[in-house]
Amino acid sequence: MAYFLIFPATFVTFVFGVYPVVSGLWESLKAGRPITNQYVGLDQYIRSIGSLVYVAIVLLVVVFLYQAYLAWERLRKHQSDTPTDPLWWFLIPAFITAFGTFMLMYLSITKGYTYELISGISIMWAAVVIIVVGVILYYVISQRTLGNKAPYIINTWLMMFLMIIAVLMVHYSYIEMKGDVEDARLIAAQVLTTNVGNAAPLRSIDQVEYADVELAEAVPVQAKIGDEVYETTLAPDAYRQIEVEQLSGATFNLSNNQRIQVVLPLVRGFGLEPAQYQAEGSLVLERSAGQIGGGAATLEVPVVIEDSDIIAPYDIYVTGQVGVAVIARSAYTVPIENPFLATIAVAILLGLIYVIGYLRRSINTDANRVRLFERLGLVRLVAWLGIFGLVIYITSQVLLYRDTAIAMQRLTLEQFRIAYEYVNGTPPAGTLTPDRVAQQLMFFPQVVSIAAGALLIAMAYIIWNEAAKKDTTKAMSGNILFAILLMVGGWLCISELPSTIMMAGTDAIAARDALLRTAMYSLGTVPAQLAIGMLLAYLMFYEVTTGKSIFRLIYFMPYITPQVATATVFTVIFSLRPEGLANQFLSLIGVSPQLWVQEGDGVIRIIYQEIFKGDPSHVPAFFQGPSLALATVILFNIWVYTGYNAVIFLAGFGSIPGELYEAARVDGAGRWAAFRHITFPLLSPVTFFLSMLSIIGTFKAFSSVYVLREGNNNYADTLTVQIFVTLFRDNNRGYAASLAFVLFGVIMILTLVQNRLSKDRVFYG
Repeated sequence: MAYFLIFPATFVTFVFGVYPVVSGLWESLKAGRPITNQYVGLDQYIRSIGSLVYVAIVLLVVVFLYQAYLAWERLRKHQSDTPTDPLWWFLIPAFITAFGTFMLMYLSITKGYTYELISGISIMWAAVVIIVVGVILYYVISQRTLGNKAPYIINTWLMMFLMIIAVLMVHYSYIEMKGDVEDARLIAAQVLTTNVGNAAPLRSIDQVEYADVELAEAVPVQAKIGDEVYETTLAPDAYRQIEVEQLSGATFNLSNNQRIQVVLPLVRGFGLEPAQYQAEGSLVLERSAGQIGGGAATLEVPVVIEDSDIIAPYDIYVTGQVGVAVIARSAYTVPIENPFLATIAVAILLGLIYVIGYLRRSINTDANRVRLFERLGLVRLVAWLGIFGLVIYITSQVLLYRDTAIAMQRLTLEQFRIAYEYVNGTPPAGTLTPDRVAQQLMFFPQVVSIAAGALLIAMAYIIWNEAAKKDTTKAMSGNILFAILLMVGGWLCISELPSTIMMAGTDAIAARDALLRTAMYSLGTVPAQLAIGMLLAYLMFYEVTTGKSIFRLIYFMPYITPQVATATVFTVIFSLRPEGLANQFLSLIGVSPQLWVQEGDGVIRIIYQEIFKGDPSHVPAFFQGPSLALATVILFNIWVYTGYNAVIFLAGFGSIPGELYEAARVDGAGRWAAFRHITFPLLSPVTFFLSMLSIIGTFKAFSSVYVLREGNNNYADTLTVQIFVTLFRDNNRGYAASLAFVLFGVIMILTLVQNRLSKDRVFYG
């Protein structure tokens, strides 16, 4: 009956909570305008965060498997009351119903119900039939169960559903990664070879660079003026600056557009094998003014070649600068399935080691079972040796992929296009660049590096906690040292994160910058509004004796006023004009008028320049702080939400028993000691509540930021604004949905971290 009563709430939660999120996830896997919205897989996420999307999938898989493990532990604990219950048999209908549920969700989200199983019958009915079969099996097995059946049904279904999702996510991400990496491997194997490196194709002379080389003799020039032919010399590169006095003393004068014959020194590629080619062109004479400080006037004498039929050999790229080792092996890298399967094998062996450790702890070490104990230990040793060998193999393949990606990055866009066309006979697509190929080659190395770093840090955390349980100082010190080494190794592996974003392209860098602005917006807003709100609440509760309601109303008014209206008022206060209210205030303290929402310089940089009269170029970029435009938005948010926090803190002050302060005064405690040891700890639930709401609110803030921002720049654009612009201005709902899920993931991680850090610091009485 209880499950029947909560069914409506579960149904509403699924329809209005889960389904929109899953539907939005499906939209994020598509690209293009709404009419031509095509499925593109993870391309939108790769565009926004690079290969971090694969790291996120791995993290989600770990979370799902861990939750499945917890469900299994609940099942085992529940079965301990009635050991005869057929727990293992419940797994069969659990798998069937979980698979049918996933199939039903997938078909409804992707509109797969339009396909027919047979004529006139939708494939959706197949999913329904599978679920019905599973329910029937559940009913049959439940008849043989003595204990409460509901925990078996719920936990086995949840465990199987999570495991199916985890396995399919791994398979899906592998297929997506394999498609991108295999294309990149093929391109690298075509472009980075000795044949291409040694090639000397012919190119039109207008595309060949002039050589700035020193020849033994100057370049001869024949100048024809009227019927007379004069011979003189020009500098080897035909671009040297010649003083006017030297030309005025010559036996003839050169004029513009004068036809000449000149031997042009050209080079192949980046300076190898200088060669001379004779061509006919014209002189362009340009006299420059005297340099500052009294320098002599000079005359530019460049040669303009008009004959585009002259061709010369050139190097596509120089092997030594791209990478000799990579070119020598023709950029060979093993197919991604090999190291991927090796990684799966490592995970399986780690699970086997855990199971063996569990079995060894449960085996009695009597004479009859010593042999089994020793055999399990031998199997565990073999498993560790297998992991060691597989890790060496994976590391070697990761290095091969990394070296190939670095070599690809060393190619310029022009070199890559020429090499690609030289091999394939056709130019590459406009979106195909060497940076893009290098990014795809780095998918697997980056995922392995970051995942290994996270694993090492997790192991370091476990070993560090185990150190306190050791009996001897030597054992404890060994654990601590090992944990520190693992921590250092983990951070070195995770250091791949910045390059992961940088290699993802301009869109990922823009998303990163927007997320950094959002983080600075939160860091500049939340501590200030909490501190000021607590101070105002303290003053109102303990110092103000009359008119508390008036003060409470005044402080609360900015919060209840529509934010669009208050933000509009703020744009008037922080007007760009010198007569604006904010600029008039700055003029009173000797600061020049500011551009406010149109100013991209950091606040620290401006303060250093305006207040301390220093050179702003001396302020490092890292210490410049948020832009003045973002600082304006931060001031607005502090002004709006400080009163709200003050009112909530005021209620928190009223809930603290007065007897505690009386006891503290009897013990001789002052006001600061009472606040530190009584007020602040007992306000921790309110502080935790407000800080969580504030952090989530600042990361989701949109309306006030959008009104205050300046449309011609992005100095104050948070990630929510970028999502809005992407959706409505660029009309790209797929990419906007992917950015929204990235923001959702960031907020969820911050919330979990805050809950974990505040777990032992919040006192609920």
